[in-house]
Amino acid sequence: MKKIISIGLALITLLSLLSLTSCSKAEIDLRDKDNVYDDLAEIIKNHESYKGKTIAFTAECVAVYNFSTNKVVRYSMLATDESGEKRALYEIRSEDNRYPKTGKEVTVFGTINKENYIEVDRYKGADYTKKFDIDALDFTPNELTDFIKNYRKEYSNSEYYGQTIRIFGHLKSVEDGYIFLLGLDEKGQYVWDIEIYDPKGKFDFPTAEGDTVNPVEIVGKLSTYTDKNVVYACIEVKQVGRAESVFKEDIAIK
Repeated sequence: MKKIISIGLALITLLSLLSLTSCSKAEIDLRDKDNVYDDLAEIIKNHESYKGKTIAFTAECVAVYNFSTNKVVRYSMLATDESGEKRALYEIRSEDNRYPKTGKEVTVFGTINKENYIEVDRYKGADYTKKFDIDALDFTPNELTDFIKNYRKEYSNSEYYGQTIRIFGHLKSVEDGYIFLLGLDEKGQYVWDIEIYDPKGKFDFPTAEGDTVNPVEIVGKLSTYTDKNVVYACIEVKQVGRAESVFKEDIAIK
């Protein structure tokens, strides 16, 4: 009797494993590929041939931030070609509206929707944004400008001093290694700035050449620091992630 039960349990286990394997197998399975740029570019260009198919691949998940509206307009999977000059961005949508930390590599499983995005079923290897008190995305562009300018005037007297904030902007390094986060308008002109402070020097900040826009997501604490006996307002960084950005135009392949 025990032997029969053992055989039965073994069969159930085997069927469960086969079921899991079957569910994880995608019609377009690119998980073994180091670079999926060509594949994403092909799907974007010939979408009609791929809609409705399940897909699995690994790439960088990025938030696409609109500077002129101060909103994340979508999340996308990003792959670059071997030269690093061309980028393919394919939009993803999660039913729970929860997305991996921007700028991090993740494996996505989903279905290519007829409206040209991937309906996410699940992620593998995903990290998520740290918790924060203030989401700067809740502000209009003018409100965010006023918020930053007021904080820079009030420093530790601000009611928001010591609170954590999630904020997007253009990251810029200046002379002597100082790093600033800038807000830009639809023409690319800066409208506010605040210093980013990394007291332990543990973060590798994204960079961009020349005048190229360098969009990032910062999670940090509204704080101050002292340099040469002068107190400066800053955001003490807790997390940084590379993002993508738009102003007026939205281009999938560059």
